[in-house]
Amino acid sequence: MRKIVYLFLIFSGFIRAQENVSYASIDRATYVEYMNNDFKGIKKTGRKALSDHIDFYYMRMRLGIIGYNHKEYEYATPHFEEAYRMNPADTITQEYLYYAYLFSGRTENAEALALKLSSTMQQKLGYKQKRLDNLSIGFVGYLNKNIGTNTSKDYVGTTYKRGEADLNGNTFGESVMIQSTWNARIHFYNKLTVYQTNTMGIEQFSTPPVKHSELYKNRQYQYNWAGSYTTKSGFMFGVGGAFFQTNTSDLLSKPPAVQMPGAQITFKEHDTTYNNHLVSFTFGKRLKYIYPSVSYTVSNLYGLKQSQEEFLLTYYPLGNVNLYGTTAYALIDNNGTNQTVFSQKIGFKCFDWLWFEGKYSTGNHSNYMTNSGFVSFNTLDPVKMHASLDVHFFVRRTEFVLGYSFQTRQAKYTQYTAPTTSTVTNYNYSSNNLICTIKWNF
Repeated sequence: MRKIVYLFLIFSGFIRAQENVSYASIDRATYVEYMNNDFKGIKKTGRKALSDHIDFYYMRMRLGIIGYNHKEYEYATPHFEEAYRMNPADTITQEYLYYAYLFSGRTENAEALALKLSSTMQQKLGYKQKRLDNLSIGFVGYLNKNIGTNTSKDYVGTTYKRGEADLNGNTFGESVMIQSTWNARIHFYNKLTVYQTNTMGIEQFSTPPVKHSELYKNRQYQYNWAGSYTTKSGFMFGVGGAFFQTNTSDLLSKPPAVQMPGAQITFKEHDTTYNNHLVSFTFGKRLKYIYPSVSYTVSNLYGLKQSQEEFLLTYYPLGNVNLYGTTAYALIDNNGTNQTVFSQKIGFKCFDWLWFEGKYSTGNHSNYMTNSGFVSFNTLDPVKMHASLDVHFFVRRTEFVLGYSFQTRQAKYTQYTAPTTSTVTNYNYSSNNLICTIKWNF
């Protein structure tokens, strides 16, 4: 029995000696690879060490710093997290971890960490706790030639007795948005938007040969709110809502009861106001290089019943926010009509002061709602295709966004051979949209 115990102690001592050698060899190897800026080599050594259950502060810091210097912030973050856990008082680790969070888009974690740090470190990081994150003012102009091109159109020809159309023209809008934060992980968003749309109502008769048109300027109001909570592990829960007040105008006609020479057709404006609501729920999980999320939205735009599920995948292929993309697919039930919208967004950084973001979406966008309802395609004429390019300029704490988008929209006009017998013709027209936004970051 004594021999067995003696052999066990000798074997245990041999194991510990081998363990010490392994720690020392890993320490030497990671130090040399760190000094030589050998990112590939140190990653391999780090994987081998962790698989052999060898883990210590200086190895984690070397792995984190070399990843950080190569702008692989997603790779660097978990190593800085472990180093911080091992030595939370080290200010160098605190600083690296804060910026790794920030540059990988994990702003909630960055702010939560900063709140724990000393006032001296907060001052060094330039962090100042605030309730109001930013304020932005936006201006949009949706420009098209729908009215100019189709006002002179003959809507009766030799076949029809009556024709009618509501031509939607240019739209101009202004918006104000406020973003605020509470307790680092809870965000609130509020946005108020006002639009004005020009609409031309047309009525044409073959007998008597009369064509009448009137131009209307309709106002639309939209208020959006949303809140989101992000956990330390990257789970996100969001809820949003919106109120829409949409005003529309139609041109109505009333032929004389008895067709007599000189009998006049009377025309009058018919106004309708829609007060509608929207509610949206979002759930997502931030993983290392991807961010999958799903949203469910219900609304009653234009007095109809809509519901929508949207699946989104955001990804960061370089391990930082210098290049990102979002692929989305929406399934829409628009008052019993099934629709789908596919969209792709790509953004990238050229310089610290210049970013680009492009987006393309296709499908029937009628009453399509995304981003918790902050982006709603509740246009009178459905959008069939949308392509945009935004340019972001940064001057200190101010951001300027200049955007252009191109849309293909579908409109219609109706022709009657009898009071209750009609033919509806759909046609497409283009809309060129200009956007300008100024954002102040506090």
